[in-house]
Amino acid sequence: MDKIESGETKNTERVAILIDGNNFYKNLENLNLDNIQSFLYKDFASFLSQGRKIVCARYYKGSIIRELNNPKSEKMYSAQQKLFSNLEKQDYKVERGYMMKYREYKKCEGFYAIDKKIKNHKQLKEIGK
Repeated sequence: MDKIESGETKNTERVAILIDGNNFYKNLENLNLDNIQSFLYKDFASFLSQGRKIVCARYYKGSIIRELNNPKSEKMYSAQQKLFSNLEKQDYKVERGYMMKYREYKKCEGFYAIDKKIKNHKQLKEIGK
């Protein structure tokens, strides 16, 4: 059982903030914000928690693959590093994943394909358990 910190009661409501970075970032872009890398994630977490104790805040995102001599890749990589730094300064744990290229993605069994067809229903049901 979790240790109760001072000021907490056994019935203190707690919340975990888990953000799907790719979807969240795209939605922030759609809002036409000027500087997404400086977004106030800590304030956003406070808004979401509505006064409940935040026990963890995590941001999940695949890491940009840095390609030498590719200006677009370098720019994207730099922007992502600024974003990660901003998140970590605001007490978020950044969970980095691996971003697959499309040709790698198509080879994976059981993933939700870009063409919106599920290749292996049985395997997905097992993962969902």
